[in-house]
Amino acid sequence: MEEILKYENREQLYDFLIQTFDFVKIKEIYEPHNFGNFFIILSNTEILIKYINDRSFLTIEISSINDQNISFDLSFIRDYIYKTYRTNFEIKNLSNHSRINNLNTFLRSDFVKISDLFNRKRYHQTKKDINEYLKGKFNEYMY
Repeated sequence: MEEILKYENREQLYDFLIQTFDFVKIKEIYEPHNFGNFFIILSNTEILIKYINDRSFLTIEISSINDQNISFDLSFIRDYIYKTYRTNFEIKNLSNHSRINNLNTFLRSDFVKISDLFNRKRYHQTKKDINEYLKGKFNEYMY
């Protein structure tokens, strides 16, 4: 397993969020006898960031603090912001480590844009726009 993805090294994944963007860890679950799965939730005043490691496949999800039951894969948010032609296309063949590093780089470099999308005033429009964007991408692939 790639070193950064091991539970023992988990803080390397998200420490920059705590140090730079004032996030706090609000929940952590580790299941050593269930494929080493872990689940970490970080929060600031507007956003929840979830690192989910399921059978050695790590994903990063984001949700509004006001709508915690709806999460979006961070790669969809990146594709939405940059209006990528093919959703997730460039990360499809990357290793877990490279994919997560790319998403963390996106979080660092575009945090202001991400925060703006998920702030209390704009979130409901953002949710609607992202859902429409994803439906459009789905229809492109299907038809």
